[in-house]
Amino acid sequence: MPRLLTALAVLLLLLVGLGVLTWYLAFGVSPRTADDAAVPGLGAEVSITYDADGLPTIAASSEADLVTGLGYVHAFHGAWPMALWRQAAAGRLSGWLADSTALALDRHALALGFEALARETYRRLSEDEQALLAAYARGVNRAFERGRLTEGDAFVLLDVHADRWEPWDALAVERLVTYLATPPVAPADSVAAMAYRAHPALRRFVAADSTFRRALGLGGMEHSLAFTVSDSTGSALAQRIVYGTSALPLVREVGLRQGGREMIVATIPGTLMAPGGAGERAWSIFLTSTASLAQSPAELPEPAYARIVHRNGDETLVTTYRRPGALVLFDPAAPAPQPTVLRDTAGVVIDTIPAAAPTTWEVRWRGLAPGTDLAAWRALLAGEEPAFTVLPGDGVLLDADGQARVLGSPAVTRPLPGGVFAGAHPLTRHVADRLAADTVEVGRDGLLADAFSAWAAGFAPPLIRALGGPGESEDDLRDAAAYLRGWDFRFAPSSVGAAIFVRWMEAHRAATGRLPDPAAVAAPPPPPDSLGRVAEVPAAALAKQTLRLAVAQMREEFGDDRALWRWQNTQRTEITYPFLEDARGRFAPFHLPDGGHPTTLAWGPSVNFPEATAATAWAALARPSANPSLDVRHRDIFGAVRAEIRPDDPVRTRTLAPGGEPVRTIRLSPAG
Repeated sequence: MPRLLTALAVLLLLLVGLGVLTWYLAFGVSPRTADDAAVPGLGAEVSITYDADGLPTIAASSEADLVTGLGYVHAFHGAWPMALWRQAAAGRLSGWLADSTALALDRHALALGFEALARETYRRLSEDEQALLAAYARGVNRAFERGRLTEGDAFVLLDVHADRWEPWDALAVERLVTYLATPPVAPADSVAAMAYRAHPALRRFVAADSTFRRALGLGGMEHSLAFTVSDSTGSALAQRIVYGTSALPLVREVGLRQGGREMIVATIPGTLMAPGGAGERAWSIFLTSTASLAQSPAELPEPAYARIVHRNGDETLVTTYRRPGALVLFDPAAPAPQPTVLRDTAGVVIDTIPAAAPTTWEVRWRGLAPGTDLAAWRALLAGEEPAFTVLPGDGVLLDADGQARVLGSPAVTRPLPGGVFAGAHPLTRHVADRLAADTVEVGRDGLLADAFSAWAAGFAPPLIRALGGPGESEDDLRDAAAYLRGWDFRFAPSSVGAAIFVRWMEAHRAATGRLPDPAAVAAPPPPPDSLGRVAEVPAAALAKQTLRLAVAQMREEFGDDRALWRWQNTQRTEITYPFLEDARGRFAPFHLPDGGHPTTLAWGPSVNFPEATAATAWAALARPSANPSLDVRHRDIFGAVRAEIRPDDPVRTRTLAPGGEPVRTIRLSPAG
């Protein structure tokens, strides 16, 4: 009997432990509340109030104190993303993760020199700017010191901790985010492509860069856009920031109050970047810039050395070659070019051709030289004209009186009724077409949720007509043709027609190397032959055949139930928690049940446009005035239990405004 009781007690303890572990993995130990704190270096008390929508509004009497409060808020709500991005920018992931992937990522970060350039940039800043970055770091570190943050889920699961935040860390994360917002470099023409294939260092860089971007899950920001709208309440600035496949939110909305001025700002934790906001004016700044490949001068710059410290204490030395604005892709292990010796038939040397100078390539990007856009972000917050250094500064600015103007030189610009449109990528022209041709609801409830594609509406009809009308379609295509004829060219989550069309186009590309030509498919048939027979247009016959392939693939993948052929089930873009995917289920990858398309206001990826793979986006409607507001549409995924994200779970739209009724107040006071 005693043995039985002991066994039962042990079993009970195991069941309790299992229950605690299950609760932990489901709900974690991330902090939910914050407390008052004393912060060294504060000039006066800073208050942080939260309203019912969870918007923190920071009130301070000086810019430095305001930035300290911002650092505190960023770290309290985003300690893990900030620490992760800082670790990646500094090339220190190997200190957290004992695997070859972390080593490859660190090598790439050190080659690009994010942290080294941040330190050099900080050294060159004015005392005023250095003091501002130090103030931000004080706020971050005070939040980090509250143990609950660094005991949160991600830190515990990886058994790591957040190091002290240094003033230049914000510059390193700024450079990391700006680089990831830059489309990957690629050979520009056939000559460059041949050089790429023949140049080992160039091939290695492109492969490492792809791995680096994929691991962090940030990118696609070149698909961002902004435009002005008017309604009964006045003018507003709509904007969309596409930011990748990461479940870690890139943007944090914060209210700011200082010297009688109020604003609400879209900020990026870990930095002083403010790509969107509304105060006495509203703005949207595109984070994307350009990088290019070019042949390098023959002379190599002096090498730069850096160490990678592994989790087990081992070290790896990394050697890179950089000149201001460029990373030189040089392989010191490659054999030196040899002269060509010409001999006659008897083997006697008759001439020697000197060896050609080795071909050296470099990646050119403005962020590869010391510099920061800190002054431009400060100017925007102060209501002054911004002058960008690393970014081109493309975007849209809207004054409270409704006057709007395009900043910089975006890829797409277009006047709209009562406003302007700007897009960072050529694909956004389809969204501009939609806005210019129709009255689209872009108010609070329909905020950038319109899924109608002007591209599909112009591209698809000739292809669909080639399938024949009702009763004319071939038997094996009848169901698919019916769905396509009934499609309203919206990439709505429940649309079967949208899913069939996209799979059809991809099957055609796989078979022919390109999308079909609607004009060729719709061409009139050739004249009848001598027997009166009319041959089908070859392009139309090919289109029918590729539709058969697409239908067969969908039937094999999803079965015969057409309800499973909906757009939300077939686009299958995975959302990930970088470096946490294997953390026992809680942070496993998952699929968001949203619609949208690269050619619609509602963002969503599509295999038809391989350059548009990002799945997550942040959208907002900024209303400038003395009492500004920001309507925000996005899903805050990080920290959510996967089971809570349901196919019928809509993206919530919140109206945020500083100075709302506080439900909680935190006070930061000067230490001592």
